[in-house]
Parts: sequence; C-alpha cells; structure tokens
Amino acid sequence: QQEMDTAFRVAPTSPTTCPGTLAKSTFDEWLKTHVGKFDLVMVNEAHNQPMSRALIYQMLPIMRTEGFSILAMEALPDAAATRWINQHGFALDERSHGFYLREPIEGEIVRRAKQLGFTLANYDVFTEQREQNEAANLARILKQHPGKKVFVVAGYDHIRRSDGRMAERLPKLYDKPFLSIDQLGMGKTNDVMRDVCLSADSSGFGRDAGTLTSMRWVHGGRGADVTVVRTGTYVLDRAAATGNEWLSLGGDRWRYQFPPDKTCGGPDSVCLVEARYASESVNAVPADRYLILAGEHAAILYLRDGQYAMTYRNIHGAVTRSDSVTVRGGEFVH
Repeated sequence: QQEMDTAFRVAPTSPTTCPGTLAKSTFDEWLKTHVGKFDLVMVNEAHNQPMSRALIYQMLPIMRTEGFSILAMEALPDAAATRWINQHGFALDERSHGFYLREPIEGEIVRRAKQLGFTLANYDVFTEQREQNEAANLARILKQHPGKKVFVVAGYDHIRRSDGRMAERLPKLYDKPFLSIDQLGMGKTNDVMRDVCLSADSSGFGRDAGTLTSMRWVHGGRGADVTVVRTGTYVLDRAAATGNEWLSLGGDRWRYQFPPDKTCGGPDSVCLVEARYASESVNAVPADRYLILAGEHAAILYLRDGQYAMTYRNIHGAVTRSDSVTVRGGEFVH
C-alpha cells in the first residue's frame, strides 16, 4: 500500500512527442490481428501502479475472442487460492489471497476474467531460481493443456527476453513462438505514469486517455517483442472530473461521489469508504475503495452498474456504518 501511495503522490511528467516509429494502428487494432497467431502471450504490469492494470482489464475480452482460455497471473499466490477463485469468481481481501490481488483493479481483472470464461492458473514461486521456475511452470501449464491458449500477466521485467529473465529462459522449455508485450518500456524505468506521449499526426489520440483506442505500439523495446505507447494526458487525482478515464476501465465503470459519514468522526476525520458487490462475501476484494483524508469532502469511487454493499471505517479500522446502494450509468438508483 505504501508503494501505491507513493506512486499516486508523484504527478506524471508532461507528455513528450511520440517517437517517429509509432505504428499507425491503435493497440486494440493490433491485438485483434496478431495475438491469435500465438498459443502464449505475456504482458507485464507495474505492481505499485494500478494504471497498468487498466490496460490488462481491457485486453481480456480481445484475448478471449482470440481463443485464449487460461489466464496465468503472477499475482496468484498459490494453488489453494487459485482453486478458490476459480470456483467462486472473485478474490478475498485476506492475506491468504496474497498482496497484489487485494488492489481493487486487480480484483476487477479476476472478476472479468472469470465472467469471460477464463480458467486462472498460478505459476510464480519465490525462490533463488525464480525466473527458471516461472518459465518451467508456464511450460508445464501449456503441456498439461494441449490446444489451449495461455495469457500471462507478469510483473515488471519478467517478460523480457534478456538478462536471464523468464521470457529469455522459456524457449529452452517451450519450442513454439510466443509474444512478449511490454507496457512499461518507453522510458528507462518501469514507470507507466511517465511513459506517455502526444501524437503529432492526430489530435484524436489523447482523448479518452487510458483506453486501448488511445494507445499505440512500436516494435521491439527493452527485451520485448512489442512496446505499448500511451498517448494523451493522464490525471491521477480522482477529484479531477476529466483526464482520469483510465479509472473507468475502458468505459465499464462510472464515477460516483460519496460524502464522508459523520460516524467516522466528522469532516476532519479519516474515513475509508469501500464498495463491495452485494452478491459477494463481506471479505471480498472491494470493487473500489477510497481513503478520505482530513479536509477532503467526498470519496470518489468508480463502479460498474449494479448493487453494492458500502462500508465506512474510521481511523482505527472499525466499521462505523454499512448500507447498500444501486448505481447505473453514473446515477444512483433509489
């Protein structure tokens, strides 16, 4: 959580001019014409930057349409948690389900994947031979499911074909071509919030920043086959009405404001506001959450249409209020 808090406190740099090697087609157009040629496609995320997960969420329907049916995630901690999620369709906001899955957008990736018919698979192991074991586990998954296509979501540099990383080791264990997509590679660091540019040849790019249609791509990169290029202007401050379209996850979610609850201690008190799907358990990963700090006037949550169980927690973590709300199309339904 501290890593994510730090990431959100750092404002993105002003967009630079996009490189001349930028492809003419949008990233979603490229996906629809290329990923189906492979049985294995991998993409990375920045664990401490949920913005990177917005891209993965939007990729899921395309990958499913192109025949991918197994989603292998580094975020899945072990076989037990994976079996539970495959059975129930969502992750729990508990230590047993690991760290990364407890972030709301990662939780939405899991839900969306199960709704689309993906089977989730864990493959990561924290050992001294981590890269080798990751590659071996992916090769094993492919061997155990002949004819199935596997979509891999890995962290940071594991998808690079260099420096002894997982993607470099995999060809020795898996003899078919596979595709490595890097969404963190425009700059010298794995910072998705600084990998943004403005396209000089089209003013249309940059609107709806954060959607696949606003993204471009280039061949190659830092050890990957393809690098995603974000265009436009991104805003991290949820209080901003525009510029943070990435939080809508491609238009699936709407922006709502929830006033702080008096039971949290008053307008100058800290209050954690969480929205969980009414159909899920009370310990499910929230669809979204917002920490109202002293002096803030509202919790801004992004939610899909549906019914939610709301909880308000004070600075001590105690639930001071709970109720239900139904939302649709940006409006509260009474």
